[in-house]
Amino acid sequence: MSPGFSGSSNGVGPDPLIARLHTDALTLVFLTAHEDAFAHNQKSALELPLTLTHVCRRWRALALAQPRLWTNFFWSPRESVAAALAMLDRAAGAPLAMRVSLGASIPNPLSDAARAAGHVVFNAVLLHLWHTVELDLSFCADTLESGHLTPLLFADVPYAMPRLRALRISLNAIGYAVQDLPRLNLACPQLASVALGAFRPRSLLGPATHLQMGGPMKVGELRRALQRAPNLRSLSLLFCDLTPGDAEGPPFDHQPFALHLADLTTHSLTLSSMRALETLELPLGRIQSVTTHTLFSNTPFSAAYDFLRVGELADVDTISIALKSLSVSTSAGLQRTFEGFDMSLSATCMQDLFHASPLLLTLRELTVGLEIWAEVLGVIVDTGATSLPRLEQFGMYVAEDDFSAADDDEEAVLRNGIFAPSLARIVVTLRGQQLPTRPLVRLFLLALGSVRSPAAPALPAGGITIAEDHRFRSDRVAVFSELLRDEIGARIRPPGPSPDLPERSR
Repeated sequence: MSPGFSGSSNGVGPDPLIARLHTDALTLVFLTAHEDAFAHNQKSALELPLTLTHVCRRWRALALAQPRLWTNFFWSPRESVAAALAMLDRAAGAPLAMRVSLGASIPNPLSDAARAAGHVVFNAVLLHLWHTVELDLSFCADTLESGHLTPLLFADVPYAMPRLRALRISLNAIGYAVQDLPRLNLACPQLASVALGAFRPRSLLGPATHLQMGGPMKVGELRRALQRAPNLRSLSLLFCDLTPGDAEGPPFDHQPFALHLADLTTHSLTLSSMRALETLELPLGRIQSVTTHTLFSNTPFSAAYDFLRVGELADVDTISIALKSLSVSTSAGLQRTFEGFDMSLSATCMQDLFHASPLLLTLRELTVGLEIWAEVLGVIVDTGATSLPRLEQFGMYVAEDDFSAADDDEEAVLRNGIFAPSLARIVVTLRGQQLPTRPLVRLFLLALGSVRSPAAPALPAGGITIAEDHRFRSDRVAVFSELLRDEIGARIRPPGPSPDLPERSR
């Protein structure tokens, strides 16, 4: 057999087709499988390369000669130290993606053995940071105070990681004083994404385009972090406790910040934190996407709505409204999104949104939760509008979980409806855990009939596109479609013969 081909290790019988692949082709198969493999811990990361090494001698030699097969590195205190060290050795100088956990939070403190194992692994990790492209490092307060992390976290000279593109660092501790945390002093010329948690940067994050921060923080500290990331395009603030005040040290006020920011996300900011963020005077008017999540916070929808400045948007062409979310987009690509436990549909906010008459004239796509459509339609009609002249797509979020029968007032609003002369598409998105029922489908058809258009596709001709939220059960489409066909069929079925006609003419 040609030395350029892989074949049977014992030379008996015909070779399997994959065993007769040229070595270069087989290497490509190995690496493609590695790229497609999903790993979440050390065992799953080693599953593919170890399997390849146990097929035959040739496959073993080939797998061991491919450093890229060993570059998906995981370690936590319950995993093998020997396997971790062997994996780092086999990775050679190939680009590493490392996820290292050096201890969980209380009430699970590290044992002496786990602490010692973590020290061994982290010392080995330090030797390979020069060719690491992704680093996800988490640790407990015990590990931080032990001094094991000093070379990386307490460096007087910026610690060099020349290939690093993504960094996530987090402290697994509750109530740890943020002011006692070290300021990260790093030199990463290719760094693009940084998730600092409660840590703060000491050196310039020049190339970074994404920054995620959390924990207690003064507005001045946030301003300084943004000034240290002049190329920033995406900012995420997660569970930040923002308070007014300047950062310690020399002022940076003369330096601009957020000049290129295109995406801002806030998650679970308290009302006071949101007010403090507003004092930073970010250029919200030109930021392409602004999203605020109020989960686990006391921020009411009305305050989040004011923060998003939805009323200042011009040429709005897409709106999506559900019980727990609101999304508004413009033809220029600006988007404002709210997500929370319950939007508690604010009549004041909805009036502010729809009473801007240009919005009703420019709207092209409207998607609304079935359970709140009557209320939203009522707000639209109260503006004096009789039509949505440019509406091309009307969508509904439909969920049996949220279903309740319409009362008389809601039915009256739905039966009056609104005119949409340009309507061309109807999209239904099914949600929830429960299967659709006939009363739900009947309410859907009543709501659908409230948007009237001579150009709308005929329902029996398949003018409704039915999609589903794949986070939930997948058999809802079949049930909903069958019930919909039955209801539509019952409404268009020709009437039966008149009882006054003789039998032969029926």
